[in-house]
Amino acid sequence: MTNKIKHVNSNHFILILPITALLSTPFFLFIDSPYAAKYFSQGQDIANIIMVSLYCLFLFTVDRKLYWLIFLMTLSSLYAEILGSLILSWYQYRLKNIPMYIPLGHAVLYATTYQISRQPIIWKYHKAIESSLTKLIFIISFMSLILLRDIAGFLCFLMFLLILRTRKKPLFYLCMFILVYNLEFLGTTFLVWSWYGTLGNHPNYPSIGPFPSGIAGLYLLIDLCSNSIYFYILKSFKFIHKIRIKGRAGALTTQNYLINSRTTDVA
Repeated sequence: MTNKIKHVNSNHFILILPITALLSTPFFLFIDSPYAAKYFSQGQDIANIIMVSLYCLFLFTVDRKLYWLIFLMTLSSLYAEILGSLILSWYQYRLKNIPMYIPLGHAVLYATTYQISRQPIIWKYHKAIESSLTKLIFIISFMSLILLRDIAGFLCFLMFLLILRTRKKPLFYLCMFILVYNLEFLGTTFLVWSWYGTLGNHPNYPSIGPFPSGIAGLYLLIDLCSNSIYFYILKSFKFIHKIRIKGRAGALTTQNYLINSRTTDVA
């Protein structure tokens, strides 16, 4: 009975944590916005502290696989941020840096999507949810293309569809698209970051909306990278473990042979 209660409480906590992350996103981004900076200048530091705390909570409560995926997603996201923001200048953050909470936030968003999409009540109706999300995503991307001339976002949306066709469980990626779009909408609305169309960078690039609709396509590339690294490392560890087991078995066989030989010689 006690084990059942602990299991139920653990499930509730696992569900509460990603929901808390989602509901706090507008407040969290507002803290680091120029609107909040008028009243206090340490908004980004506060956001970093909050994100580190939330990040640690996720690490301490998730299973082993998600734990390592969070870690790999953090590293992959940091690399992507350096490439996209500092090197290629596709977008720029308010203080022209990469806030600590950004790569950590990418990993938290990934973990949030992972946990929500695997909830029993969600998976029970996953076919209907997938159908509804697919239609919603098309409407968002198409309307952004028509109304905001978001050509770059629509190209990312097409890339998202191509990758989605190769996935066995599309629900996770469809949920990720919606959550990423929500994050982009809030982040650009609060002027926490701006894309090259707003900044005036890269005039020869395809036009892009203020909050690109299909950036989730880039998230999928980071996800594929993180998962590939995870499974490669896992496969390597399993291979090394098998070699160790065979080595120990061989050593024991040799040891037994020597013992038997000595016993025979004595006799």
